[in-house]
Amino acid sequence: MAFLSTVQEYVTRARTIVQDTVAPYRYSDADFIAALNEGYMEVYRMRPDLVRPYLKTGVPTFSVVGDTVDLDARYRLALVYFICGTVHVIDEEPAQDARSAAFLNAFIKKLAATVS
Repeated sequence: MAFLSTVQEYVTRARTIVQDTVAPYRYSDADFIAALNEGYMEVYRMRPDLVRPYLKTGVPTFSVVGDTVDLDARYRLALVYFICGTVHVIDEEPAQDARSAAFLNAFIKKLAATVS
């Protein structure tokens, strides 16, 4: 099984990083899935070369935790960082804004890095 190959794996990993692992959760699965969809579109916008080989009928929209997320394995953690940064924006606490910015900056930095 590949690391971070399903929506559920992305949700679980992001939930762990943002320390939201005990029910009742602060963020719903729908929040994480929406952030995943936004992040995948950002990956496609910024680095279409990472997504284009997997596209068959256009950019997918993920809606269930069993969906497969096709993305070059070397950039999957960047997408997790986008998800974390996006769900943190939901909070109204000022401290979360700094964490959100850090995650989103990590997303951009990792996505911009080329791997040979």
